[in-house]
Amino acid sequence: MSNILDTACQFYWKFNAKRILAERPKEYRGDNTKFTRFILLAHQRTGSSMVMATLNKHPSIVAFGELFVKSRIGHMVSGFNNHSKALHYLRSKDPVRFLEEHAYSSFPENISSVGFKIFPDQLERKDAAPLLPWLNENKDVKIIILTRNNLLDVHCSLAIANKTGVFGIRKESDRQMVTINVDIHKAEAEFKRRKAGHQRAREKFVDHEVIELAYEDIIEQPTEEFKKIQSFIGVTLTQLHVPTVKQETRPLSEVIENYDELKIKWKGAEYEEYL
Repeated sequence: MSNILDTACQFYWKFNAKRILAERPKEYRGDNTKFTRFILLAHQRTGSSMVMATLNKHPSIVAFGELFVKSRIGHMVSGFNNHSKALHYLRSKDPVRFLEEHAYSSFPENISSVGFKIFPDQLERKDAAPLLPWLNENKDVKIIILTRNNLLDVHCSLAIANKTGVFGIRKESDRQMVTINVDIHKAEAEFKRRKAGHQRAREKFVDHEVIELAYEDIIEQPTEEFKKIQSFIGVTLTQLHVPTVKQETRPLSEVIENYDELKIKWKGAEYEEYL
């Protein structure tokens, strides 16, 4: 059955490629190809959606979301089809063509910068393997590496999101006041995985222009940090309003049920600073 479906998708794409690639909102159609291309590289729960949603408020930026989610294409830009089977097929079979002819194709003259976000594990998936050679050939693509200094905050944020099914909110009244129990061994393994993932990213992009940002700095001084991003991707500096709010503002001692256990376990250890 899968072979039949695959063959059907190939024929469908062959005869409908131009039409599908042209199916974008009118306000994003144009002949301009002279814009800065960028990628935001970040793990989950480090503020990547907040950053891209904020950049989308700029009239000269197109900031796509997760274009490489397995089940769909998370454009995060109004009017683009997140569930196009043909686009999904193209991305899976030819991610380079997907980028060149869809994400980074052509836009109106007012667009100065176009980018998307991707998680390190998505970049390392088998179906995305052609992206790295492409990036090695396209060193003008700028890389924004977004981290979150407190990895325990990241761990808790993801655990709460998985528990509640809520991954983003736009108003304070939507906050979910839940608590979690932290599995110490799993948390430590996750800390190591995230650190290693970002280190590999740094090594992969040594020949690109790279800027590293921290979630904590963006939350503390959003105006200054977004000015840095705008300057880096070459757009006119504009005051941008962050359209989302933090999902969690309570201290970790109120969120983590076994907080005292963590304090004892990590006393004098490298992870003590997260508490």
